[in-house]
Amino acid sequence: LECWYRETIELLVFESLTPAAEGPGTVELECWYRETIELLVFESLTPAAEGPDCVELECWYRETVELLVFESLTPAAEGPDCVELECWYRETIELLVFESLTPAAEEPHTVELECWYRETVELLVFESLTLPAEEPHTVELECWYRETVELLVFESLTLPAEEPHTVELECWYRETVELLVFESLTPAAEEPHTVELECWYRETIELLVFESLTPAAEGPGTVELECWYRETIELLVFESLTPAAEGPHTVELECWYRETVELLVFESLTPAAEEPHTVELECWYRETVELLDFESLTPAAEGPRTVELECWYRETVELLVFESLTPAAEEPHTVELECWYRETVELLVFESLTPAAEEPHTVELECWYRETVELLVFESLTPPAEEPHTVELEFWNRETVELLVFESLTLPAEEPHTVELECWYRETIELLVFESLTPAAEEPHTVELECWYRETIELLVFESLTPAAEGPHTVELECWYRETIELLVFESLTPAAEGPHTVELECWYRETVELLVFESLTPAAEEPHTVELECWYRETVELLVFESLIPAAEGPDCVELECWYRETIELLVFESLTPAAEEPHTVELECWYRETVELLVFESLTPAAEGSHTVELECWYRETVELLFFESLTPAVEGPHTVELECWYRETIELLVFESLTPAAEGPHTVELDVGTVRPLSCLSLSPSLLQPRDLTR
Repeated sequence: LECWYRETIELLVFESLTPAAEGPGTVELECWYRETIELLVFESLTPAAEGPDCVELECWYRETVELLVFESLTPAAEGPDCVELECWYRETIELLVFESLTPAAEEPHTVELECWYRETVELLVFESLTLPAEEPHTVELECWYRETVELLVFESLTLPAEEPHTVELECWYRETVELLVFESLTPAAEEPHTVELECWYRETIELLVFESLTPAAEGPGTVELECWYRETIELLVFESLTPAAEGPHTVELECWYRETVELLVFESLTPAAEEPHTVELECWYRETVELLDFESLTPAAEGPRTVELECWYRETVELLVFESLTPAAEEPHTVELECWYRETVELLVFESLTPAAEEPHTVELECWYRETVELLVFESLTPPAEEPHTVELEFWNRETVELLVFESLTLPAEEPHTVELECWYRETIELLVFESLTPAAEEPHTVELECWYRETIELLVFESLTPAAEGPHTVELECWYRETIELLVFESLTPAAEGPHTVELECWYRETVELLVFESLTPAAEEPHTVELECWYRETVELLVFESLIPAAEGPDCVELECWYRETIELLVFESLTPAAEEPHTVELECWYRETVELLVFESLTPAAEGSHTVELECWYRETVELLFFESLTPAVEGPHTVELECWYRETIELLVFESLTPAAEGPHTVELDVGTVRPLSCLSLSPSLLQPRDLTR
């Protein structure tokens, strides 16, 4: 069972699902958002007492995971039943491994886990569950959004269980994580308590470690902090953490959104100046990564310090390298910068970094959201002009990528500079290539690419790009959010009319993808191919295919449409698509959020009544799935059409199967699902009354 959002995972084991004890009925249920997953398994599931039934539960958002294990499940007390619970928000991941999950089943094991957003986790452990008190309970806490993580561990987690274990975890956005560990946690001073905290959004992680945690100065307590959004990570390490100056304390900080990562290393952490302290800083969103290295960090000038910086959202990555870091000018400092959202990546390389002009400095910049990537390469970086500098830019959201390449980069003008641009969100990527890049220098190559959110991708390719008519220019555009993709290809691109240009367009959110292909692309040039595709959020996908597309009747045109959020997928296939009636057109539609999936299949698609059209519809969020079947779809009345609906968020899955799905000639079958007519999924396979005609107005 896997729950994805605001739901309860309940494991109900009943008495009679299986006709005999030949084999258990396997059921996999996966809920994506605000729904309940119910697994109805009867007693006959366990053929004997040969082995316990293993169940993995994973909760994704605001829900309680309850594991009800009945007596018949455990064969004996030969081994403990393993259960892994993983909560993604405001919850604690607790691994409860008991002796035998109560073979006598005096009390079922009840666990309430809440996740993904602003909730309290309460762990109720009954007395019969705990063995003795030999080992403390291991708990891993992960914070995801706007909350404080407090770890309250009572002295009596074990056998007596006088009080349940209460944990309030809140995470993911704009919060401080505080770890309160009581003295009773450590049985003695033999080992410090290890805790991993991970913050994902807009918060500061503060680690308060009390003196009683460290038994002595034998070893420091290791802590990993990871921030995901708009926050500053501050590591406060008390003196008692380091046993001596034998070894430095290792800390990895990763920021994901709109924050500055500052590494404060106290003197007591570094044993001497024998080795520099290694720190990896990764910023994910709207923040500046600054690396402050104290002098004591570098032992000498024997080797440069390696730092990887990765920015994910709306921030500028600046690499400040002090002189003491570079041992000499023997090798340039290698830095990889990756920006994820709304930020500018600037690479500042000092002169001392390049040993000479033997090799140019290689830099990969990747921007993820609303930012401009500018590559500033100084003259000393390029050795001569033997080869142009290769740069891959990937943009994720609402920003313009500008590539400024100086003349010294290109050796002559023999070949144009190759650049791949990918935009993910609400921005235009403009590639400005100077004259020295183009062999004829007749015109610079202009490209405006916008992706991932509310933008238009326009590709303007000038004639001088193609050296001859040997082959057309291939371009792949991928849009991720609320925008139209337009591909403008000029005539000079196609060498002849030998074949049409192939383009794959994928839209992810609230937008229409339009493919405009000019006549020179099509061999007959009878009509351009027009396609409007919309995906991933609150949109309708309409496929308009013209007759001239099919060269003959050899095969139908295959199209895959995938919608991800709050929209209806409509497939309009014209008669000319099918060469004959030999095979129906196959289409897979997948809806991800708050929308209705409607399948419109015309009569010409089905060759006869030899086989019905199979369609799998999957809804991901707060929507009703409506299946519209036309007369020609069902070959006879031998059986109703089978449809599997899976809702991912705050919805009820109802399967209404009507009799008229079959080949009467009255008209298309319409089904509207009403929350008021909810029936359990288990009833569908058992009650034949569901196959009776229903009020279509519902």
